[in-house]
Amino acid sequence: MSVFTPHLRRFRADQRGAISVDYVVITALAMGVAVAASEEIMSGMGFLAATVDSELSGSEVDSGTMLSYRDGFDNGAGDWLGAEATEVFGVGKVLGPIPGSNGEISVSRSFAIDPSAEYAELSFDLLAFDGLQGESGYVYVNGQAVGYVTSLLGETVITPIETAGIQLTGAVIDNAVELGGASINREDSLDSRSSLQIRVADPGAELVFGFGSDAAGDVNTGSFALDNFRVTGLLDPDAATVAQVPVDNGQTGTNG
Repeated sequence: MSVFTPHLRRFRADQRGAISVDYVVITALAMGVAVAASEEIMSGMGFLAATVDSELSGSEVDSGTMLSYRDGFDNGAGDWLGAEATEVFGVGKVLGPIPGSNGEISVSRSFAIDPSAEYAELSFDLLAFDGLQGESGYVYVNGQAVGYVTSLLGETVITPIETAGIQLTGAVIDNAVELGGASINREDSLDSRSSLQIRVADPGAELVFGFGSDAAGDVNTGSFALDNFRVTGLLDPDAATVAQVPVDNGQTGTNG
């Protein structure tokens, strides 16, 4: 046994002095910080989990006094009318394919808007599949066409329609690429992807989004699809207040 072993044991077991006190204080402070931080971390992780779940399921996210809606169509079409959510090879779940409808509305969904919202915003990706021969997909708000996207063999052009109180903007993300669709590996079946944004001033109590196209033939010879749909400015029933109005007896009552 080394002659230093007894000294080391006594040194290790010795709890006298300022160093031991410092370690006790530092350990207590570290534990306090950890406990305080754990509540914030748990709250943040819960909000993140809810946001991710809403992104996948197409539900509403509470952003304060208003709600926002997000949908990647991973869990189906939900309340959308006129189309189903399908798996597209190389893309994932989308709302579509949407066949031609002579340009009339064939897919739609309505949204309840918060009465205090000065504007509502919509954004989504529009995919054009299988080498459309110059056909267009038309975007509608409250039954009025606000713009269209034209695809010619995968080359896409976005055209806004001047509409009072409504502004459509967009950008082409992918032009003349192979995204999937019914036909693949053919030069005349190229696809495209565009990102569109719509800002609606004074949207009122309800906003109805619609889409239709003048694509010829069935979905195997050209179609459109929607993905990554988002809307802001939605009504949050939990944050709504009931208007107070005076009544004849001098007491306060509720309207309705």
